[in-house]
Amino acid sequence: MDAEIEAQLANGTWELGIPPTGARVLPCRWVYKVKTNPDGSVERFKARLVAKGFAQREGVDFGELFAPTSWGTSFRALLAVAAARGLQVHQFDVATVFLNGELKEEIWMKEPPGYESKTPGVACRLLRSIYGLRQAAHCWYDKMSARFMEISLLPSKSDPAMFVKVNEKGVILALVHVDDMCIAAKSGDLIDRIKKVI
Repeated sequence: MDAEIEAQLANGTWELGIPPTGARVLPCRWVYKVKTNPDGSVERFKARLVAKGFAQREGVDFGELFAPTSWGTSFRALLAVAAARGLQVHQFDVATVFLNGELKEEIWMKEPPGYESKTPGVACRLLRSIYGLRQAAHCWYDKMSARFMEISLLPSKSDPAMFVKVNEKGVILALVHVDDMCIAAKSGDLIDRIKKVI
C-alpha cells in the first residue's frame, strides 16, 4: 500500500483540497493481489488504489470513454512483418499505465483508506486518471498517442491501437493492448528510444 501511495504522489495524481459545495466525492478502495512466479512461489504482494467509477455521472464526470485495444490479427501482422524484415520485437508492460492519463474533468475522490489526513472535509482532487475511473483507458490512449505523434508514429487506419512509422530507415511498429505494448524495429536502441517517449 505504501508503494502504491508513493507512486500516486510521485506521479502527481491528486492534490488535497476542500471540494466545492455540491461536488460529488467518489469513494475508493484497495484491491489486493498476490503475484506469483511460474513455480507458484510468491513474487510479491500488490495493492492498488481504485476509484469506484460506477458512481460517476455521464456528461458530468466523464465524456468520451472509447479507447482502442489491439486485435489478434494485428499482433499476427506485426510478427509477420517483423519476421519478413528482420526486425527486433520487444514486448513489455507499461507500469502504472492509467496514472499517466490527464483528466479534463474536475473529479474529487475520498482520501485512500488508511492514509486519511487529520483535516476534516479534505478530499483528493484528481489531476490524473486513476484505476477504476470510467475514462481512465481513454485518458491513457490520448496521452500515449500524442507522445507517439511527436515522433511521427501514427495510428493505423485499420487498427487505431497499431502505430506505424515508415521512412527511409525502415519500419517501426508499436501495438498497444491496454497496458501491454509490443514494439518492432530494426535495432534495440531504437526500441529503447521509443520506450522512453512513453
